[in-house]
Amino acid sequence: MSTMQTSAPSNATEVSRYRVLAADPMDTEFAPVLHQHIEDSPSILIALYCRGAAEVVKAFEGYSRRHGTTFYAWTMDRGLISLREDGIVVPGSRRLGEALRYVQQSVHFGIYLLPVAGQQLTPPTIAQLRQITRASDGVIKRVILLNEGGDLPASILEYCAHIQLQPRSSGRLRLRDGHWVR
Repeated sequence: MSTMQTSAPSNATEVSRYRVLAADPMDTEFAPVLHQHIEDSPSILIALYCRGAAEVVKAFEGYSRRHGTTFYAWTMDRGLISLREDGIVVPGSRRLGEALRYVQQSVHFGIYLLPVAGQQLTPPTIAQLRQITRASDGVIKRVILLNEGGDLPASILEYCAHIQLQPRSSGRLRLRDGHWVR
């Protein structure tokens, strides 16, 4: 039985292109459910508002190895790192602009996790992200802006699908209207 919160019709509430997902990154169902939301997203660019971006990356690292899905995570000190290939670093991707250029030029499927704060998204970086969203090369790519502070610039928000991770309530389970809820 899944320990993710579910409610009718699903565990995500959609308002336009905005979803709220009640989940815990340590939950075994977290990565598959979030992966499905990412793949179903109407946009290449997704703003993922969360606490603990490192836990989200770690959850996808295990998922990527088990399922063979291509995930990359970007860090300022190393660049783009393949989560599936046991930490292989993409050469020349240490700066955010270089990593985005790699994403833009890649002809392979990939999900790219970018733990960024709003101040890292400079006008040239935002222009690169916009170019990526306009790509029509047929290759499925998703760029996930893992944002802990909720401080993304307004100039990029209109290009994003939005997913808000919220911790599940930690109360006791009780029966309400024939469903177990917290």
